[in-house]
Amino acid sequence: MFGSSMPQEIKEKLFYSAIMMTVLLNQNYLVDLQNCLKNTKFEEISVKPEIGIGSFIYLEETSLGTMIIGGSGKNTYKQDAALIIDLGGDDTYLNNAGATTENIAVSWLVDFEGNDIYRSEDNVAQGTGVCGIGYLLDFKGNDVYQASGQAQGCGIDGVGWLIDLAGNDKYIGDSYNQGAAPNGIG
Repeated sequence: MFGSSMPQEIKEKLFYSAIMMTVLLNQNYLVDLQNCLKNTKFEEISVKPEIGIGSFIYLEETSLGTMIIGGSGKNTYKQDAALIIDLGGDDTYLNNAGATTENIAVSWLVDFEGNDIYRSEDNVAQGTGVCGIGYLLDFKGNDVYQASGQAQGCGIDGVGWLIDLAGNDKYIGDSYNQGAAPNGIG
């Protein structure tokens, strides 16, 4: 990690990239995507239990990280992923949940609906960017966010966003949580 000595040129490119990626957060675009995915007949796929449990319609391992699309049922996500799109259901996230990891520089999680639980005992989770970009967008539901440190929209030499658009939500965290941004945007 660069820590506080990240070169200014890299910081500028990172923040510019994050701003350009916000186009993908357009709510109308995402609702259209949800409707398209919900109205398309997919065969459910089986995934290994260490990846997750529930109803999944897409899984791919890429050089940028795992990409997963979860169906409308109740899902539990265990494996860290670069992209998760969940169509609905009361889900549980026991992974990075839209946060960067040592091997994932950019991570997205979009959950369209359900009363979800986001739980992490690891540092860096739930829409956090450490030397990278982390997004977590939850459209609706009464959700619980629980993490130790560096979570819930934290940016450390990076960009971290946690956006929850509706619901009666709970946020529980220890340190560097809920928009903390040492040397970053949160």
